[in-house]
Amino acid sequence: MIRRFLSKQNDVSLVRWGEPPRLCVAKRFTDLAKLEKELRINARIREIGMRAPAVLDRSEDTVLYEYVEGKTLCALLDEAEAAGDGAAVLHGLVLLCGWLATFLDATGLAFYDINLRNFVLEDGTLYGFDYEDARDGGSEADFGRLLAFILTYNPAFSDLKLYLCRCLLFHMCEGGAEKSAVLTALKRELEAMRTRRAVAYPLAPEAAASEIEKGSRT
Repeated sequence: MIRRFLSKQNDVSLVRWGEPPRLCVAKRFTDLAKLEKELRINARIREIGMRAPAVLDRSEDTVLYEYVEGKTLCALLDEAEAAGDGAAVLHGLVLLCGWLATFLDATGLAFYDINLRNFVLEDGTLYGFDYEDARDGGSEADFGRLLAFILTYNPAFSDLKLYLCRCLLFHMCEGGAEKSAVLTALKRELEAMRTRRAVAYPLAPEAAASEIEKGSRT
């Protein structure tokens, strides 16, 4: 093992495997039903050409995935805040909206766990990871959760993050998403985050939705 990745549900590590040794990601599941679900989804989305890591091997409770180089969207968001320039991360987030819509079309499920660490941008191509929590839902549910996750990364509700969310809401609606449904999902997720994280954010859910909507050009 080289290092562990941050994961609340499973034991995920960067390892060397094979002959000659190559970098891989070992994901040990605590719930075997979720392991099988993730493998089914991985096979399905790769079958239609979506970018997802290849499965190299598996045991009863562990899946070995290819390691995808690149930067997570979370890292790009941090860099954008530090530089005061959101162009690179906005490009990645727009790609993510398309990835999520295609995921729904392919599986009939919303991705749900819109943690930006689950998405890696490599040479202009977006890869998605961790499908075990996918569930019934529509694109608007995923889009609203995406906006909520963006807003609440530190520093939460910054001017840059509000700007990114306005741009994305416009893009989502241009692609056919229902604005009211996206904003309802955003408010619902922000309220859930306030409860489970026990934090007081600078804007209440209703105020956050209004702030994004009024500047989204829709």
